[in-house]
Amino acid sequence: MFRHSSLVIAFILMLSNVAIAQTGGWGTPVNPAPKQAERAPIVSEKDSKPIDLAQAEKALEQAWDASPLFARNAMFVREPAPMFGAFSARASNVFQAGEEMLTYAEPMGYLHRINANVVDFGLNIDFLLKSKAGQIIGGQENFKSVSFVSNVRNRELMLNLSMRVTGVPPGEYVLEWKLKDQNSNKVAVIAQPFLISQ
Repeated sequence: MFRHSSLVIAFILMLSNVAIAQTGGWGTPVNPAPKQAERAPIVSEKDSKPIDLAQAEKALEQAWDASPLFARNAMFVREPAPMFGAFSARASNVFQAGEEMLTYAEPMGYLHRINANVVDFGLNIDFLLKSKAGQIIGGQENFKSVSFVSNVRNRELMLNLSMRVTGVPPGEYVLEWKLKDQNSNKVAVIAQPFLISQ
């Protein structure tokens, strides 16, 4: 844990619900449909060629597992996103001291672990507050863990993160969120430069 005697950092972590359904959401079922149903071709209106969705899903699953952990669409936002992808980007990274700083992010590439026909996945999250020059002002390791159990390999996971910074002079800073996969050694860092105004 990092501490600074003149720094007060308030933080709130909010995480959206992940859709958990055998036939809903975007993910690979742990108990898939019979092979005959998997092989049923879908015909594209564009070229009238059969599309093997089960094969495409398997390729996506392999690419996901091989990918490093990263955060797509990580940004300051005006308000917490009500659902995956429904974010409203904030036009500026300038804040008043003590003003709530909202971050939206979509973690990608975390691993799914199958246990007894269910899938579990999750993240441990650290944060750091740094000066523009990289000096650590405050932060906390493993301050939050978010874990899920599902029937499918959910990939539509979003984070709504909230931070308030007080007790620091006006100037330029960097807020870092460190995402750590619970089922592998994958790590991702979201670095967000911001300015505390006069």
